Amino acid sequence: MTPGIGHNMAATMPHCNAGKALKCYSHRRFRIHSAVSESSMSRINLALEGVTTPEDLNRVTTALMMVDGVESVDIGRDWAEVEGSATRGALIKAVSELKQGYVAR
Repeated sequence: MTPGIGHNMAATMPHCNAGKALKCYSHRRFRIHSAVSESSMSRINLALEGVTTPEDLNRVTTALMMVDGVESVDIGRDWAEVEGSATRGALIKAVSELKQGYVAR
């Protein structure tokens, strides 16, 4: 398997070095386990702009995970897939409130 694709962050980090960090961090999955039933969850896809470094991915991922109702986030440099009961508007607002030049659509 290619590092960073289909792996969680812990599995991909050992493959990273200074020159490949962005490649390894370009796809992450974060999940919070809760009592929410699968049938009440939705999947929202966002297009992202301005995300270029591993630190950018960390900031955007953290912002998305802090939104009430978010169960999991898959993220790359130009996309995010969010599962849970959060609204699209709340997710877009969370990204824009970072005031780092990131745009979610």
